[in-house]
Amino acid sequence: MGKCPPGYDAIETMMVQMWGTGVRAGLMPTTGKRVFWFITKKSEPEDAHVSHDSESVRRAALEAVRDFPEPVGELIKSSDKLNMADLRFRWLWPWEWDRKAKGKGSVTVVGDALHPMTPDLGQGACSALEDAVVLARCLSASNINVEDINWGEEEERKIEECFKKYAQARKWRVWRVVGGAFLAGFVLDGSSSLIRFFRDWIWFPLFSMSHLPYFANSSDCGTLPFPSTPSQLAHKLPFPSTSSTHAHES
Repeated sequence: MGKCPPGYDAIETMMVQMWGTGVRAGLMPTTGKRVFWFITKKSEPEDAHVSHDSESVRRAALEAVRDFPEPVGELIKSSDKLNMADLRFRWLWPWEWDRKAKGKGSVTVVGDALHPMTPDLGQGACSALEDAVVLARCLSASNINVEDINWGEEEERKIEECFKKYAQARKWRVWRVVGGAFLAGFVLDGSSSLIRFFRDWIWFPLFSMSHLPYFANSSDCGTLPFPSTPSQLAHKLPFPSTSSTHAHES
């Protein structure tokens, strides 16, 4: 997060992306003249040796966008704390998602561990909330008493079956969003002259930023039942009396 430098007021009201060769930068306005920015780049062997402290990340970021126009460099310099997410993207087929998402035993994955994606999609937190709703619904339907101290193999089996249902319920939504992020990143990063030609002369005129809602379009993750018994503290919930709430992500 950096402070918008003088003379660049336009970026306070619009999202901006800059595309280079194997690297791109995104700028998104927040509040108080603060701008959220990100950089994605093609992974190189030397990246593994970059320290994750703020100053090392700052130097690496400035080097990555050395050919970009301002205010990218100014935003990087004005940012207080920087962090680097080492997320490796690759294309996954639907049958590979089955293996990735199912977890093992009473362990499963949600959020970025299940569906890493680039910030320009604007779906990271939304998808994590969808995960939570679907997972909670699956756990609720399993009728497992989590307060039972006599936890055994039967409970483990129920949990594992519950997590399999959760993974299956999320499969196509997650595959579509992450696949869209991968394809968009592959094109926009422009790692070769052929891809840059496609990006600049075909992708941009036809899609511009409209590719984002196409890959991350409206998704209804269903209802989230409220606890209904006194032992589950339903009477203490600070919500109006109702049987369920409806979660909808756009």
